[in-house]
Amino acid sequence: MDNREFAEKIYTLRSEKGISQKELGDLLGVSNKAVSKWETGDSMPKTATLLKIAELFDIDISELMGGESRTETDDSELTNLKAENALLKSQIVKSDKKKKLSAVVVVILCVAAIAAAGVFAFFSGSTNADNKGVKDLGKDGTSISFAGRTFEPFTPLDEIVYGGDKEYCYLGDTKEAKYTDRDGNESTVLINCEELWEYITVSQGNKNYFYISTEGHVDLSADNIEYINLLLGQSVATKDGYSSYRRYSTDDKSQRAFVECFVRYYESKKEATDKRVTEHYLGNKSAAVRVSFNEAFKWYEAEIGEFFIDGKGKVYFYDYSDTKTYDVGKEMAKYVKGD
Repeated sequence: MDNREFAEKIYTLRSEKGISQKELGDLLGVSNKAVSKWETGDSMPKTATLLKIAELFDIDISELMGGESRTETDDSELTNLKAENALLKSQIVKSDKKKKLSAVVVVILCVAAIAAAGVFAFFSGSTNADNKGVKDLGKDGTSISFAGRTFEPFTPLDEIVYGGDKEYCYLGDTKEAKYTDRDGNESTVLINCEELWEYITVSQGNKNYFYISTEGHVDLSADNIEYINLLLGQSVATKDGYSSYRRYSTDDKSQRAFVECFVRYYESKKEATDKRVTEHYLGNKSAAVRVSFNEAFKWYEAEIGEFFIDGKGKVYFYDYSDTKTYDVGKEMAKYVKGD
């Protein structure tokens, strides 16, 4: 068979298979240019390639060569080439099996890793949208570390002073932070925060817990207070407003003495009195305590409790933060009565 006859043969076989010159070249391990030269009669494939072509199109080599006697190789060479080609095919099959097995192993390992990560996240309480599995959220003794600061749950006094301003916690972005539960165990939680504010919010299911930076905790000290007003006649029991007030400024030495006395008293309150005292006398000769903070607490102002007097002239303090009543010492009672 001359080059022209082979060119027609290879073109016909390729067309019947519906493959391009490039696809045939890829199957045979040659370039598409080589295939093009075969089909134009400019060249002929090597003997080894002829065997591959015959096997690819599932025809006998003699049929591929147009039934002519083999002039380029004898029978022994043809037999050897067939053996080599069979070995090559066997190696290719083994290689494909190894690749498939490797791919399966990789997939299994990936799935196992994802599952393990999920199990770890569940048991360690790590980051998830609802912070599921995180213990003790919102309870005293827990803390959150974020951006170099430590945040703790709001104290009752924080709640009174900051009040509705906590709604600004919702304006922030969702970020990861380190959480420490009451047992000292650490995990990762998602928080909502806004860099300009002192608070962060932690959500768990449909509940939101507020945390405040340790620097933002309300510190009731004379150095953080600008003045205290006693609002005479004002009480949560009667819902009446004050008729007059007495102001005690920290800038005035004599007035500062009252502020310091009140701070000492407030921080040293002991066991609450009988509830019946509150039920019977709350609102009687009351004086609500309005604290105005200085720049250290952004000039916040809040009413934190009220004094009232029982039928025998004894003075008590009703704390708005825990809604309990406490006895007042003699020193504090003198200031309240104006003695």
